[in-house]
Amino acid sequence: MHGSTYSQYASNPEYDVTGNSYPKTGDLSPEGIKEMYKLGQEFRKDYIEDQHFLSSKFDPNSIFLESIKDQPGLMSAYAFMLGVYPDSTSYLNLRMDNAQEHQKLVRKTLGLSENPARGSKKVPVSTDEGFLYWSNPARMCPAIHKKVQSMISSASESVKDEYKKNLFPHLATSFGKSKSSINFKTAHKYLDDYLVAKRTGNKYPKFPNQKSIDKLIEEYEKDYFYEGMVGGNELSRVIATPLINYALVNTFTKSQDTKGNLRDAKIHSLKHSHFLLNEIGFVAFLKALGHPQSTAPKGSQNLRIELFEASKKHFVSISLDGKPLNFADSNHGIFELDSFLKTIYPAMYFGDVDEV
Repeated sequence: MHGSTYSQYASNPEYDVTGNSYPKTGDLSPEGIKEMYKLGQEFRKDYIEDQHFLSSKFDPNSIFLESIKDQPGLMSAYAFMLGVYPDSTSYLNLRMDNAQEHQKLVRKTLGLSENPARGSKKVPVSTDEGFLYWSNPARMCPAIHKKVQSMISSASESVKDEYKKNLFPHLATSFGKSKSSINFKTAHKYLDDYLVAKRTGNKYPKFPNQKSIDKLIEEYEKDYFYEGMVGGNELSRVIATPLINYALVNTFTKSQDTKGNLRDAKIHSLKHSHFLLNEIGFVAFLKALGHPQSTAPKGSQNLRIELFEASKKHFVSISLDGKPLNFADSNHGIFELDSFLKTIYPAMYFGDVDEV
């Protein structure tokens, strides 16, 4: 997941429920920049300092970065790389309006020199706008966007009575909105500004029964994503299929590379791939693997799939935020390679994508 962002809906006065003066751009916030930088530092300690798996200086051939083509994803990629290689990372190799200014702001937020050190290298980042990485779903994949909206509407019809009775009316009262304006489909937009303000220590509306309302908000946000945005059985698999396919193909080909059965210079040099997703991509991938979270996704969450060799056999370790992700027949998040491939292969979608 990209790092925490500013409110993405509060630029519309209807969804500005806090009246705070922070940016209402949906851009990566200073908190999100620091989250991703810290993730990069942890990655550096693990793979460079402790394991000596990656070079101490940035080698563009060893790391592959792909991001959704939006400011939070791309600047999260940059902040992450600055955490991994603070002295040898220049700028992202991308064409984007005001890209340099955004990256200089990231460096300033982290207390780094505005200009990269001499000899540092540009970071190649792919922004292939396939349906996993859409930044404008209504334009780029209208069929899937329409299906998402349909699933949100369907989820709103079977919404928990508790939300209708004990959450939405209280939100309307505290946010100063009509009771008819806040429902399962719209509450997420009103809550966006509230949750950003609460997370960043800014002022926000209070509730008489704050603790119980916050608990309901957390439950609602989880249901909004998992029952609404990627509801049903097919939608999450359709959205996650490109990433599942990448994991499938690359863990297998890398194992063949280490055995000497494959001769490919790019695969041989590649040691790490890092994908920066938005909320729908992140929850779709977890749900497709059969492991939805008990909460909504949060900024800078990190899922790792690691291929390793022991006793001349290949294994795959899967973790979420540093903790083993157990599913299927894994043991503490660890699969034998063949078992891993056979587990994730059926998670891809093989039906008619146009129908979905």
